[in-house]
Amino acid sequence: MEILLLPNWLLARLALTPAQRIHLNAFASILVAAAATPLAVKLPHICLFQYFLHIPCPGCGITHALFALARLDVSTAWHANPAGIILAAFLVSQLIARPVALFAARTEQTVARLSRHGSIITILCLVAVWLSRLIAK
Repeated sequence: MEILLLPNWLLARLALTPAQRIHLNAFASILVAAAATPLAVKLPHICLFQYFLHIPCPGCGITHALFALARLDVSTAWHANPAGIILAAFLVSQLIARPVALFAARTEQTVARLSRHGSIITILCLVAVWLSRLIAK
């Protein structure tokens, strides 16, 4: 579940290994997403998943959960979407692990492997919350 925002042609100009480019791109992408988040609340809410299928999407409430966690309001975050807590923990771990992998070559593979496992756990939590909400309806 790596969302890499920086173009490869830009990263190719840097004297980094391909693995280091991925770690740098993941780290920079999280920083860009965090910086752009305040703009997201100013945009109108449009959920195509809910509009066309008439059911909530798996990520419904994630933004509210992340903002609540930023205010250290765990209860509100839990009620918005419990998977938001897992997602926030995953993002924070990436902010720590990616620079470590970038500068400590022996950790590159371990960080990549842990990131894949973290992505899978985050996706499974999102799906579990989504299914429990669908069943509860």
